[in-house]
Amino acid sequence: MNESKIISKIQTILQRDITKHSMLSDVTKDSLDALDFITEIEDTFDIVIPMSIMIDIKTIDNLVAYIQSSIVGK
Repeated sequence: MNESKIISKIQTILQRDITKHSMLSDVTKDSLDALDFITEIEDTFDIVIPMSIMIDIKTIDNLVAYIQSSIVGK
C-alpha cells in the first residue's frame, strides 16, 4: 500500500487533515486518545504495534513507514 493511501486512511480515523510531517503528539488530545488512535490503526491495517516500537514513532511519516513494513506480504 502506498504512502498516500495510508495517510488517507489515517486522516479518516483522525477526522482531520494531516501531513506526513505531523507529530503524533499534535494529532491526539492526550495519552488515552493516543491509545485509542493506535488501536484503530492496528485494527484498520491488521497489524500490531508493540509499545517498544510505539515509543520511537513520533511522526505520521514514522507511523506510515512502520505500517508499510508490517503489511508487506499480507
